[in-house]
Amino acid sequence: MKKALSIAFFLMAFQMISFAQLSQKCWDFEESCSNPADAFHSLCISNAQSASGTPDVASGGDVSAQSGTKFAHMYAKYCGLNVNEFHTEGIILNYQFVAGTSYTITFYMRTVGTLAPSETKIILVNSMPNLGGIENAGICNRVLDVLPAIPANNYVLNTYTESEIMTNAWEKKTITFTPTGNFNQIWFRPKEVDILSESNSDLYLDNICIKETCDFGQFNVAVCQYPELPGTVYATINGLTPPALFQWQLLKALDCNNGAQASNYGPAVPINWLVPNSRFSLPLNSGCYILARTITSGECAGQTTAFLFNTKSAGLPACIDPCNNWTLQMSNVPCDELYFWANPDSDQFAWPAGTTFTFTLDGVVRQSGNNSEFDYIHTKIGWHTICVTVNQPNCPTIRKCKTFYADCELSGGGFAGDKLQDRADNEQNAGKNFRISNPSSGTIWFSEPVESGTAYLYSMQGALIKSYTLNGTDRLDVSEVAIGQYMLSIRRPGDSISKLVLITHSN
Repeated sequence: MKKALSIAFFLMAFQMISFAQLSQKCWDFEESCSNPADAFHSLCISNAQSASGTPDVASGGDVSAQSGTKFAHMYAKYCGLNVNEFHTEGIILNYQFVAGTSYTITFYMRTVGTLAPSETKIILVNSMPNLGGIENAGICNRVLDVLPAIPANNYVLNTYTESEIMTNAWEKKTITFTPTGNFNQIWFRPKEVDILSESNSDLYLDNICIKETCDFGQFNVAVCQYPELPGTVYATINGLTPPALFQWQLLKALDCNNGAQASNYGPAVPINWLVPNSRFSLPLNSGCYILARTITSGECAGQTTAFLFNTKSAGLPACIDPCNNWTLQMSNVPCDELYFWANPDSDQFAWPAGTTFTFTLDGVVRQSGNNSEFDYIHTKIGWHTICVTVNQPNCPTIRKCKTFYADCELSGGGFAGDKLQDRADNEQNAGKNFRISNPSSGTIWFSEPVESGTAYLYSMQGALIKSYTLNGTDRLDVSEVAIGQYMLSIRRPGDSISKLVLITHSN
């Protein structure tokens, strides 16, 4: 009962954070300023300043506030006969914009009569100073309201022309955007280019609100399998929107046909990450899972999306990616100078930086590092098993083994089946020389392929667990077999081999 309650509480909490309400920052300009005519340059308005001139807070007159009693006002003037052609008042609002995050800004804009500025740009910038101030001079002779240049590091959200700004009425404007860089200010920048305009062009703003839109898009999980690694599914997450921060949770689905909704969440499962926040692995045919992604930072914290996927082998495609296929090869030289190497299947391929190679001989690590070749000096006469584990960056770790016989009196060495091997002796000692990987995880490896026969896996009580048809087989998939000790019986034409094997499911 306790367990059921804890699961129910988890599901409730998960649903609750999925519907968390978003916060937003707004400017309604209702502050009480000692000098409303210099409200922005004097820093009376919270998180706001002047980019140039003296933008003001006004009320009444020819304009009524969109809501409340106050609104922001700016002018723009073109003085074509002066050294400083463009004179304007600009407003800057302070807000942290993060690259890759989606935002929505809404605001009300208008002018009076037909005197809107020729263009009004809304631009994201960084750390522009609080410039401007009151001057007792004619508008074309002022210097504190000269229009500043746009910094090189900027992100233009929109440019409104004179015809796009309503006269004598407020109009709501909405902009949704995802900046490509980090910015900490938004600049409302009117500009007048009409020399025939004898009066100022006026721009009014009210109720500016900024919030994260939390539109991080959907994601999906694609599953595949490597032929070299039977019994394992590799899952790749597609459709991320960096650099948003996500918390991932993997859960067993209660019903494969019931979708990814919270009511289908089963117990949580640890994620075996191969590439953090991008790729992980699961046992083949282990059922359906739900991967849930929860946003952990900013105003969108708590929003959750989820995706259901299946690990069944039917129709599962082979993995196709930049990971290089390779084979384990051996030199055909005298046995006291044998060497082995991991050889890419493609002549055009070079091992990527960071690839590591670990060579084991008869179960003992003999070399590990970035060298793809291993020299085996002073070979001992007899059968040996060489394995190499290759770990390419962002690829699954793959291990391949071969068994060879070395006989210095024959001045050579080779893999099992090489001409230098005494075939009669091999047949006579088949059971003695045949080896299996022990302990084994998801795969039992053979020291040599079994061309024909049948393998039977028994419990220690003698119950048949699974049988396999052998046809040139060098491994058995035991990913679905429970951890424990078993008896493996291999029956070939003319002989049979029985060996104890411990299945651990650990890498």
